[in-house]
Amino acid sequence: MSRKTWEKWDEIDDLSGEDYIDSRDLQAWLDDLEGRKPDPDDADEVAESDWTENDATTLKALQDIVGDIDTRGGATLVNESEWVNYARQTADDFGMVDEAGPLAKYVDWDKWADDLRGDYSVIEIAGTTFYYRD
Repeated sequence: MSRKTWEKWDEIDDLSGEDYIDSRDLQAWLDDLEGRKPDPDDADEVAESDWTENDATTLKALQDIVGDIDTRGGATLVNESEWVNYARQTADDFGMVDEAGPLAKYVDWDKWADDLRGDYSVIEIAGTTFYYRD
């Protein structure tokens, strides 16, 4: 059985190394943590739980992130380090410039990426900037 994307993450800091994050993976991770969190009023459940302080910290951070993004709609979060590549691919995908065509070498991709950035929202996750479209 293949492992789900969100299951490879152990803590929020793991996200900073991702080029792209599907917001539905963040929601699935949050749902999993919320489902595993023991009821603090049930001493037996707390005693039998493998819930850790890291789980609690991750849960809080995910709640904050998911509260800012429409996770059910499936937004793609793009790491700032991948932004220019993403902008190039977007231009190609929408037929604006064929990346393999002769005009592509004349495009100032950094400028295009800066202009495209205005259509996106920004979120900081574990000290890393990600862009996403609302």
